[in-house]
Order: sequence, then C-alpha cells, then structure tokens
Amino acid sequence: GAVGYRDLAIDVGQTQFVEREYVPRDAQVVGHTWEYVNKKGGPDRRFKNNRQIPVALYEEIHFGSSSGLNELVQLSKVGFCENFKQTILSLAASL
Repeated sequence: GAVGYRDLAIDVGQTQFVEREYVPRDAQVVGHTWEYVNKKGGPDRRFKNNRQIPVALYEEIHFGSSSGLNELVQLSKVGFCENFKQTILSLAASL
C-alpha cells in the first residue's frame, strides 16, 4: 500500500545499542558494558572470557500513519533524521 505525504507521521529519536559484533565506522561510541554483568553493573567474575562491549548511539526515525503504517528505521550516523523529517514535511506542505 501507499501512504500520502500528508498522511505520514514522522518521529525522530535516539537510542543506545549494545554492539556485540562490530561498530559501524560512522557510529558514535557512548560507553561500554560487559558481556556478562553482575548486579552492581560491573563485570561478572564467574565468566573467564568476559569482554567489554561498546555501546553505540543510534538515531531512530519512526514512520506511521492512521492507515496502519508502523516502521522504525535505525541509523548509525546521528544527525541525519531531523533534516530528513523537515524535508518530508516541507514536501507534504507544498502538495
């Protein structure tokens, strides 16, 4: 199905994601955690190969509509989604 620009709702936000495999080159690392965490937030010493894992900041853009569209896209490059949202809103206003 198709959704008209005027019927499209766009929300932008950010989230943190624990990257267990690799961090994309354009992602911003905002912290680290342990693969196995104890109750106090430190490394769980019961595990021999308990490695630190990076936490990356991602930007989210949510597309929705009253007709049922509900899609969430995450991007590793922060700062892109707000400009994209404003472009779509300008396009919808010009139609």
